[in-house]
Amino acid sequence: MRMRLAVGLVATVAVAILLLVRASRTKARNKMKDWRGLQQLYFDVALQYHVSARFAAISGLLPVSGNLFHHALEMYLKGYFCKDLNEAQLRNLGHNLRKLWRRFKAEVADSSFNQFDNAIAQLDRFERIRYPEEIERLGLRASIGFKKGDVAVNTTSKSQEPTYELTIDDLDALAKVIMEKSRTNPKFFTSRLKGDTLTYLQQQNKAVIW
Repeated sequence: MRMRLAVGLVATVAVAILLLVRASRTKARNKMKDWRGLQQLYFDVALQYHVSARFAAISGLLPVSGNLFHHALEMYLKGYFCKDLNEAQLRNLGHNLRKLWRRFKAEVADSSFNQFDNAIAQLDRFERIRYPEEIERLGLRASIGFKKGDVAVNTTSKSQEPTYELTIDDLDALAKVIMEKSRTNPKFFTSRLKGDTLTYLQQQNKAVIW
């Protein structure tokens, strides 16, 4: 009798453990599915900003092209962090691109990405002129081009204006490395682009992932 009770108890415990393991695995799968879905949304928004920024840059629209590139890189970086952070934590990261970039580099541990530090620093400055009051007070000298030296310049009448610079090749390359480190297929997002949208993304884009 005692033997049967012992065997029954062992069997019950084994079933309970099995159910807990299955529940844990299901929860883990659901959690991965949830953050993957959120990451896709972040990258989708990032790509929309990216395309809009390239259109604005190609059209010589300053400083709006810089503001749009800032939004794009912020969304790409936060999309990468979706795997580890919840909504509140993502919001708490704020809009500081230099802070986001330092965290990204620390996670991927690739010293070659230091080459983009200046591009991030330059782009982050555009957050200061998201609203025009700063431009009204200090003026603006902004340049944009696919590579350094290949620029269009927009200058106000103020003297000693602060300078803002954008190099599109660097920003395209940044989007590429973030997508690659996220192990995400860019074609999943570009397959839904219509009309001239893909043209503006690919025009003179050396980051041939799209």
